Amino acid sequence: MTCLFKKPYFGTYLDACMQPPERLEVMNELIESEISKAWQDFKILEVGSWCGHSSILLASVCKKYQKGKVFCIDTWGGAENSPGMKKEAARDKAIKLFLYNIRASGVKDYIVPIRGTSDEMAEILKEAAFDLIYIDGDHAYSQFKRDLINYSKLCKIGGVLCGDDLPFMTTRDDLDEFFKEHKEENAVRDPITKINCCPGVFVAMKEFFGKDGVSVKDGFWAVRKSRDGWDKIQL
Repeated sequence: MTCLFKKPYFGTYLDACMQPPERLEVMNELIESEISKAWQDFKILEVGSWCGHSSILLASVCKKYQKGKVFCIDTWGGAENSPGMKKEAARDKAIKLFLYNIRASGVKDYIVPIRGTSDEMAEILKEAAFDLIYIDGDHAYSQFKRDLINYSKLCKIGGVLCGDDLPFMTTRDDLDEFFKEHKEENAVRDPITKINCCPGVFVAMKEFFGKDGVSVKDGFWAVRKSRDGWDKIQL
């Protein structure tokens, strides 16, 4: 039915809808703020695109301002620590739905799909040429930490590095130990706050940016690259 009406699909099949509305709103405000004041073309790199939910948001802002391109990196095979996604992505179902969604959304001309692992693509895309990099790939600690290290180098001075699935930052020692114990798992429920979290993202972010080094709102995080390091952003 969705295909007959040429509308994008973001439902339960393939976990195609993976972003809550409030997080998309925060993302949209940041992207609009950045691209609207850019005096030249705007290059966005998305690490982890899946069925295109966030890709379409990024590309829609490019289309609105008639500038920019979104380069989408994904294997479209599912994360190693999420066997359900890998099984459902068999026979290229995920990338087919991604391509269908970007066509149905009218943003095909603003998106460049790049199929491969984030490790492979980081080796190829060595130049710090991107104005905004959005990291939403494998959330297991070992891979997410590599993505932070590798893709932070590809961000321009003055550019933005951002991502999702970070509901809060904390200095609580008990939560630190709990998250470290489960850091290679895709998602766990924090026994204190009862919030579903990605321990690997939390641990890696704290190691890379420090306990209060990033701006966080509704699970979305962002920092701006400076010559001396990273600065928080008003979200």
